[in-house]
Amino acid sequence: MTIHIKSNIRSVDQSFSTAFAVVFQEMPNLEEKQAVEMLTRLIEGKKIPDNSLMAIASGLYWHHEPQILAELFSTPEPLIVAHAIALACSGKLAPRSLIHHLCLQLPPEQENFARTLQLSHALVEQGQSSIIAYRRLQPSPLAFGFYCFLAAPYVTNWTMLLMRKYISQSSHLMAIHSLAAIYNQDRGHHALGEWLYRQWTGSHSDRVAIVTAPDALGRRI
Repeated sequence: MTIHIKSNIRSVDQSFSTAFAVVFQEMPNLEEKQAVEMLTRLIEGKKIPDNSLMAIASGLYWHHEPQILAELFSTPEPLIVAHAIALACSGKLAPRSLIHHLCLQLPPEQENFARTLQLSHALVEQGQSSIIAYRRLQPSPLAFGFYCFLAAPYVTNWTMLLMRKYISQSSHLMAIHSLAAIYNQDRGHHALGEWLYRQWTGSHSDRVAIVTAPDALGRRI
C-alpha cells in the first residue's frame, strides 16, 4: 500500500515572489520605483504608509516575528492583512481559525471591526450565499474579501472570481489575492519579490539559499 502525504513545507522565497506578482497584476499602474522606495523604508525601520502594498510586504518581511506588525500600522485593515499574510507565508494559516487569530491582533477600540470580521466567518459557517454575505458585509469590502477566501480557500481562482463579482477596489483585491496565492502556493515570479527576499535573508547576491517554513522560521540566514 502506498501512502501519500501532502507536504506542509513551503518555500518562503516563492511566497515573496508570488505575492509581488499578484501586486503588479492587480495594480498594473504601480511604479516599481515608488514601490522600492516604500519597501526600503520598511527595511530601514522608518515610518511606512498604511496601505495594502505595505501590509503585504510587512507580512512577508516580518512573518517570522509578527509581533512587530502592531508597531507599523495605525489603522486596522493593513494590520489585519499583514498578519494574514504572515500566517500564510509561515505555513501557519488555518482557514477555520484565521478570523479568531486576526481579531486577537486588534486593539480593544476596534471591537466593531472585529465583529464585522467575525461575521464574515459566521456567514461562511452558515453556508450563506455571496449575495447575502455582500449585503451584510458591504460596509467593509475587506471583511467580504475574507468571506470569499474562507468560502473557497483552496482554489485561488474561485476566491477571486467570487470577490470580483462585487468588489472593484484594487487594494482589497490585491490583499485577498496575495493571501490566497501564498496560501495555495501558486507559482509566480517578480523581481521585486526576489529583491525583498534577498533583503530578508541578508544576502545581496543573485543566488540565495532557499528557506522553508515552518522549520527555519526563527532565524535569518
